[in-house]
Order: sequence, then C-alpha cells, then structure tokens
Amino acid sequence: MTDVSLEFLENQADEDEGLGHAGIETFRDTPFVSCSREAGQNTLDAAAGRPVHLAMRVHLVPAEKIPGIEKLRETILQCLKAAKASGSDKDRDYFENANDVASRETIPVLEIADYNTTGLEGPPNDKGSKFHALVKSSGKSNKPTETSGGSFGIGKNATFAVSDLRTVFYSTIYDTPDGPQYAVQGKVQLVSHKDADGVERTSKGYWGHSEQFSAVENPELVPDWLRRESKGTSVFSIGLRGREDWIERMTVPLISNFFAAVDDGDIEFEVGDGARVVKSSTLSELLDDPAIEAAADEASHGDDMRLARKLYRCRKSEDSVTKRFSVDGLGEFAAKILVEEGMPKRVAIVRNGMLIAQSLEHFGDKFARFAGARDFVMLVEPADGEASKVLKSLENPQHNAFSAGRLDDPDKHKTVTKAMKQLIHEIRTLIKENAEIAGGDAVKLDELGEFFADAGSEEAKVPSAENDPERFVYKPAKRVRPKPVKPVAAHIEGDDGGAGNRDGAGGAGTDGRGAGSGVGDGGKGNRGQQSVVHLAAVRNVEYSPKTRKVFFTPDEAGDIELTFLATGLFDSTELRVSNATGAAKCAANSGRVELKVDQGARVEIDVTFDDEYTGPVEIYAVRRAS
Repeated sequence: MTDVSLEFLENQADEDEGLGHAGIETFRDTPFVSCSREAGQNTLDAAAGRPVHLAMRVHLVPAEKIPGIEKLRETILQCLKAAKASGSDKDRDYFENANDVASRETIPVLEIADYNTTGLEGPPNDKGSKFHALVKSSGKSNKPTETSGGSFGIGKNATFAVSDLRTVFYSTIYDTPDGPQYAVQGKVQLVSHKDADGVERTSKGYWGHSEQFSAVENPELVPDWLRRESKGTSVFSIGLRGREDWIERMTVPLISNFFAAVDDGDIEFEVGDGARVVKSSTLSELLDDPAIEAAADEASHGDDMRLARKLYRCRKSEDSVTKRFSVDGLGEFAAKILVEEGMPKRVAIVRNGMLIAQSLEHFGDKFARFAGARDFVMLVEPADGEASKVLKSLENPQHNAFSAGRLDDPDKHKTVTKAMKQLIHEIRTLIKENAEIAGGDAVKLDELGEFFADAGSEEAKVPSAENDPERFVYKPAKRVRPKPVKPVAAHIEGDDGGAGNRDGAGGAGTDGRGAGSGVGDGGKGNRGQQSVVHLAAVRNVEYSPKTRKVFFTPDEAGDIELTFLATGLFDSTELRVSNATGAAKCAANSGRVELKVDQGARVEIDVTFDDEYTGPVEIYAVRRAS
C-alpha cells in the first residue's frame, strides 16, 4: 500500500467532543514536567540493557515535510470557524493560536527518542501489541511487567499537552524473528467537527494508510526526519509550545524525579543536543546548578530540586542509616535515613527508580509533623517485586500519590490499607530510633517559673531556723490579671548613632528616636510605640541554614514591616534579613522586611538571613508610617 494520508474518523454517532480531553487536561498545567516524567518512566520500562538513554531535542521542520500538514491546516480552519460561531472564547483562542502555528513555514518539533530499549513491539496494527496500545488504546497500558512504571495508559497524553497542534507522530524499530521491523503512525486530537465537504468527523485523526487507519511499515513512505536508524522509539510532538527555556524546564523533572535511577546507572538523559547531559557522573553537579534551580523556582518546582539534593546526599552519605524491613501484605522495603542539621524533615518514596510520593495522606499520615525530632531526610524504596507491584496498583495517573481507593476488590482494599498503615509505623519507628532528641540536663525550676500559670509558695508548719523538708505545705499563688493594654511592637534596640562632635550632638540611631551627645558614639534608638499587626497561622519552612519560606495571614491591610527574632529560653536576638521576595512590594530594608498586605489574604515570602540560624523564629509585624 502506498496511499498515506491524514484522515479523521467519521462521527456516525454524532458525538460532541470538545477540547477538554481528560487525558490531555491531566498534564496541561505542567506539560514540560509531565512530559519528562512520562518519557523517563516509559524508557525505563522498555529497557533492553542498562543504562537506557533518553534524548530530547527540538527540530525546526519545514512545514511541507510534515505528513498531512495541508489536511491539518484545513481541519484547524474549519474548527476555528465553528468556534467563532459558537462564541466559545476558549475554543476560539486555542484554534487561533493553532492556526498561526500551522501556517508557519517552519514548525518546531520536539523529539523524545530512547536507545538501548526494545522499541514498540508489533505487529503495529494488531490489538494487544505495544505499538497498538500506545497509539490506539484509551485508558489501557500494555507494559511488560506488573512492576513497570505506568498503569493507566494515560501518560501517553503528556506529549499532546506540549503540542500546540495536539499532533504526535510515533516512529519505532523493533526486533522480529525475520529481523528489524519499522513502523510509523501519526495521531491528532482536536474536537469533533464538520469537514470542508460537510461530513461530520470525530476529534481523532490518524496519519498512515487510509485502509483501517493502519501504521506505515515502509520507511520509503516516511520523511527522513521521522525515520529511526536503530532499535528504539521516537515520539514527535508537532508545534512545541513556545518556551525559550524548555531545556532547563525539562531537565528539572528528570533530575528531581529520576535521581535514584540515574545514580544507580539505570538511565541517562540528554536534553537539547547535549546542552544538558544527566548521568551518574554529572548528577551531583547538576543538582547544584544555579541555572537549573532558577528554572525550577520559576516553574514552582524549586522545592522538588532542593529535596532531590537532600535525598541524593542521603543516598551517598556514610552517615546515613540503612534498614531493610518486611511488611505483611506488601513485601520487602529498604529505607535510608540521614540525620543532619539543615535537613528538611521529609520522607520520600521511590518506586522503579522514580520519586513518587512524599506523603501517605490517604492512609492517615502526611509525614508533616515530627515533634521532638532532629533534622533528617528519609528515602524509602520497595526491595522486591511484590512490594513494587502493590505500590504500582495504588499509584494515581500523575504518579505522585498512593491510594487504596484505586482497588475495586473490597477485601484487597482492607488488606492493603492495613499493610500501608504498618508501613507508616515502620517509617515512624525508624525516625524515632534515629532522629529523636534525647533528654538533656535538668534546668532549675526557679528559672522555669515564669513559664507556668500557677506559681506556688512553700511554707513550713513549724517555725524554726531551718525548715523541715518533709513538712512543706504547697499553696497556690494568687493570680493577678494584668490590665489590658494596647498592643505595641517589641522595643528592639536600634543601630549605633553617629559619633558626636567635640561639643555637638551625636547622630540619630538607625530606626531609632534617641540622640547621643558629646565626643564618642551616638545614643541607641528604639522602635517606638508602633501599632502591631496581628499575623494568623504563621508557619515557616527551612530550606537551608540561611533561607526560609514564611507563610502568614494578616488581620489588617496596608504597608507593614516584619522583624525576625531568634528565640531562646531567656532572650531573643534579631535576625537581620538580607533578601526577601514573593509578595507585593516585598523587599529587605535595614535588616527587616517591608511589604504590602491585604486583610485576610494568605502571604508567602522567601527570606534570606545574614547569618546561619536553624532554631525557632518569632515574627513581629508593625504598621509602617505612610
């Protein structure tokens, strides 16, 4: 057969299909992250040896060399006319952009190619083959083992999410008894529509042989840029969504999600024709790369990168404690815990070389509170096929959480829930054994008296020069309620004032009100009686000894100033802030943070201190003068 073309299926049932394709929408919010995660997972699952190699590169392809481009352009125009007629802003915006991309002389194409893999084994047009499952199945996965990465067959839609034209081509070479076999097919996911001849069509279109929409197995019928030269699979997303920093954006999830597989030598990544090479020998350097971390922060995945850095250290450090344990109903697990100052007190679960979850909230534990524990980080991985198989059955389509709600059998649901709670118990026990703070020396009670509500007095019943220690009577002290006063900010000492002249006055202290006089240093200022702004639900997360993310909700609106204090048992010391970002008009000034807030609106800021500090922090907020 030599007749190849792009054709959309006839809509004989008159179904109405819109742009809200569930599979594509699943990955629409984070398309680059999702595409990288799914590609990495699929490559690991198709390994023919180790390490497998995954390359991501962008080609500028002349439009006339894209198979079926004229038909695609015609279909997009028909859909755009219908969108304008319907009044749907979402559809109109999408198809106007798609029409612009499809009309260009050259179109950006993202290629995701794997090597040292089995390829998409065929025959490509037979139901049940890996090629058919990828291209033509819905909600179905055809992975080689029960412990492989995917379960739902939804991940294949991530490549459509990075395409402005929702068009993807699949090209593969796989082994057969008769030698290597070649197969190519294209797929389009738009909306149901009426074509130029007035025929109702579904949202799905296929490029290939028109007879039964079958794949092309003759490489002579395929453009050079679509052809594979060796065994493996290439997936091409046509019309890559425009981002100049796509290399860093796609490198971030490869490092933060697959650091375990990379460290073990199971997989290597190449992004942007060698611009970024992720393998065991470069992993440590990339985890500390400022450009990658900046891209992660911009994409709101900075926390993922920082956690991966800590988990990698946990894997490599000689100070980490390793333990294997068995959980009835799950299988064998291996855990590593590193107790070290500055660690984020987090638990991470890795399966099949990929970071899946940092919480087991669907089983009752978010791993968010660790009262009395020192700083630590923990990595938990299945240590046998049975444990990996069960966890796979509990993964959601995004591969970032576990839930027994995905099991249809009530008995299995009950058994697995019990087993997962036992896993939580084992994790908590390991944390307690290694990170629990041991009791220290006793502190004199009179020094702690101010912290108790009812201070008492001791009197002897028998007067004498010496009280009888066995005959004391305890009497509660009278409690005196303080008179309510208007809240004011703490009086925090200002900076030194300027030195005075021989007979003159010293300069005012920084942020102060006082003045010195005579020869020598100027006087100390104070902050005065400024109105306190109450902050509700204050929380802070430590990133490093110098940096923290701070959350709070102000009771008032306006311009405020934040002061950070290192709190101790007897006194507090101001922590000077060198940098602050994240909120409106947020800036560091004279060691404090100035920003604008709205009443009742949750605020999130990142602060950097001048000096390292890892203890508890108090935050004072006062209204700034207009």
